[in-house]
Formats: sequence, structure tokens, C-alpha cells
Amino acid sequence: MPGLPGILGLAEAIARLCDADPPGTMAAALEEQAALVAQAVQEGLGDPPGGGHDRPWLETGALRASVGHQADGMQAAVGSSDPAAAPQEMGTVHLPPRPFLAPAGAAMGEKVAEAVGAAVAERLVDGQGAGMLA
Repeated sequence: MPGLPGILGLAEAIARLCDADPPGTMAAALEEQAALVAQAVQEGLGDPPGGGHDRPWLETGALRASVGHQADGMQAAVGSSDPAAAPQEMGTVHLPPRPFLAPAGAAMGEKVAEAVGAAVAERLVDGQGAGMLA
């Protein structure tokens, strides 16, 4: 029967793709990368106290401790639960901006995208979806 091997091959490829679970792989990789960005933000806030008024968040360490991440499927966020975070990040009428979140995101954004893409590609090539991209 002409065309049947092509249809069967397509069905097998679809089954392998489903087994590879690209959305689940992407979600796991995104979770891992969001944690790394949060860690980088915390490290950026971790200089020892006594640095003067250019880094007032170092006085108590509360801002650093409040930094965390959330990942849900295809999206992730890194932020702070400290009420002082927004005024520090964006500034106010009386306070100049002292960004600590945006610089980390800007510095790591491309690397995060590459890592997530690589995790999905690796899963398709080497994981349950063996041969999908080979």
C-alpha cells in the first residue's frame, strides 16, 4: 500500500515526541534556570556591610533573604517579597534607582534561553524521544 510506511513513520515519530515530553522538560529546565537567576541576584546583594549609602539593603540582609523565584510551566519569575524592593529597584521621588533584579535578568537572559532550549533538544535526541532530531 503506497504511503502507508510514511504514515506509520509519522505515527511513530509523534509517539516518540509525546514520550519525550518537551513541555515537561522545558518546565523543569526553566525552574532550574530561574533558581540560578535568583541565586545570582542574592549574590549581587551579598557584599559585606559597611558599603555606605549606595547599597543600603546590606544593613539587615532582609532584601537579599526575600529574593526568590517561581516557575509554572512555560513561565518563570524572579523577584522579592520585601516592600523595599520596588523603591530600591525603580527609585522614588526622593530615592535614586538602585536596580538589583533587572541587571541580573539582562545579564543572564540569553544564557537561560539557551539552557532551556538545550535541555529540550537533549531530551529529544538522547532521552525518550531518541532520534527525533538525529
